[in-house]
Amino acid sequence: ESVKNHGVVPRPKLVALIKSLTGRDQFDHPDLIEEALTHPSALYQQAKSYQLLEWCGDAVLCLAIRDWIYREFYDDMDVGGMVSLEGALVSNELLAYRCVQTGLHRFIAHRDQSLPSHLEHYEWALQDMGRGLWGTGPSKILGDVVEAVIAISHMDAGFEAGQQAVRTLMAPILHAVVALGTEDALRFVRHPKTALNEIGGCFIQVSEASEDQFVRNPNNERVKIWTEGRRWREVLSAGEELSEGSHQFIATATAMGIPLLSLSESSRLVARNRLCALVVDALGNNTELNERTFQVMRIISGAKRFRRFGDVSDDEDSDDEDEGLE
Repeated sequence: ESVKNHGVVPRPKLVALIKSLTGRDQFDHPDLIEEALTHPSALYQQAKSYQLLEWCGDAVLCLAIRDWIYREFYDDMDVGGMVSLEGALVSNELLAYRCVQTGLHRFIAHRDQSLPSHLEHYEWALQDMGRGLWGTGPSKILGDVVEAVIAISHMDAGFEAGQQAVRTLMAPILHAVVALGTEDALRFVRHPKTALNEIGGCFIQVSEASEDQFVRNPNNERVKIWTEGRRWREVLSAGEELSEGSHQFIATATAMGIPLLSLSESSRLVARNRLCALVVDALGNNTELNERTFQVMRIISGAKRFRRFGDVSDDEDSDDEDEGLE
């Protein structure tokens, strides 16, 4: 009764899509469908913006995902693993992926002039560049829309309808996680910065700066930069601009002050995530390099044990190492 009908008639194609994504056949408050796809910038739209629905949908999503993780991995995953998995499944990166994958983004009503270019770049990164979960910088609008769509069912028909909407909308992702198995699922969802910290600790440092700041450091004059176009380029000279005129950020990984890799992206967040992922891949694919990193970290930290790349637990090695120390 608290949901007021604003007399808004939703677009038929949008209604059909929402029904398929939430698993519901009808809605007592169909005006909520149009509301869920209305951005705050759409000043003259008849429907309200999705902000209230997004706020509600965030809670519905988190509870449904926690319930699913608890029931699915109760015997195979500790609390830390469950928290990591939840963080990935409710992340903006994953929700944005579902938004574009389902075509919801094509129905967003807005007057934000920057949004079309953001969507185009995001789709390009996903499809043409084949970026993974953490290798893109999607607009928060995409994730907000998914949460708002989830809230439609909760506000229209109650708690269980909202939970079912999450399970239906997220089904392809949830099925993929189960198919991976516990260990592979945790590796899949682990954020690249977290993975690098586990491997490199204080030995490998990551920093980000805009390119105009980066070039002011004379030590960076001869640095080769890996670009989002998958090619190497020279660092720009002071005052020089990129040919496409876009603002770039440089992320750099160093070991003991020695540069390992520098990478450029139009987003600071994506630059950092992609750099961390590339360094983690390099360590994972080079056993000798991984072992040397492991040994150096032990010397620097003075720690008894450190996690090698790919280790899920150090319990198996503990007895042998303890005997050696004795």
